[in-house]
Amino acid sequence: MHVEAAGLLAACFQHEVDHLDGRLFIDRLTGEDRRHAMRALREPSAGGKGPQRRAAGAGPESRPDAGSGSSFFAGPRT
Repeated sequence: MHVEAAGLLAACFQHEVDHLDGRLFIDRLTGEDRRHAMRALREPSAGGKGPQRRAAGAGPESRPDAGSGSSFFAGPRT
């Protein structure tokens, strides 16, 4: 199947495919936005829960297309 999308629809598709691949929105953040989000995750929340650990190999470093933008191509995965 081949799907082409742009703008918000492309971002929505990419978001959902990222979930299927074990990736989170925070994995796509860069710079100050990423530092701020990571700091917030490390601090205990108001509910008293600490940070949750992700499974090994589930981070952006494990993905060959980790730097891809919001354009979307639903083709065969390699």
